[in-house]
Amino acid sequence: MTSLNSFVYKTPLGPVTITSNANGLTSLVFSFGDTQKPSALTNQAANELLEYLAGKRRVFSVALDPEGTAFQKEVWRIIQSIPYGETKTCSEIAEILGSPTAYKSVSVAAQKNPLPVFIPCHRVANAAGEPLGKGLEANHRLKLREFEQLQVKKAASRH
Repeated sequence: MTSLNSFVYKTPLGPVTITSNANGLTSLVFSFGDTQKPSALTNQAANELLEYLAGKRRVFSVALDPEGTAFQKEVWRIIQSIPYGETKTCSEIAEILGSPTAYKSVSVAAQKNPLPVFIPCHRVANAAGEPLGKGLEANHRLKLREFEQLQVKKAASRH
């Protein structure tokens, strides 16, 4: 069994619990979770997350090791390629996968993403352009999307 390290970090989004194994991050949860001890990976992830939330980082370099099916991991890989401040619909991702009718499966895979922000599922929209999920989850995704779009506008206005 792989040893996991978990630690709760304070962020502008509230507490987040970041978990890693020896290979990379395995999960990020927007709440208090089981705290064991931080690792170099969880500390790096927390620092990168804080830089992102301060508008100083657009790309993450911390290693990721999420658990999921082959299909989920392929969807998550595509989500990671969506540029900062932009969105793609589930249908567009299904087209990229070569399975245009798989948009519902894409939606499910995106919502099962164990590493929100690091795998930016907030950049994925339903057919109406709205964030996936319901309640607090959808609200977090909308706030992250709006934050990125504001950062892009600020950068463009400086040029």
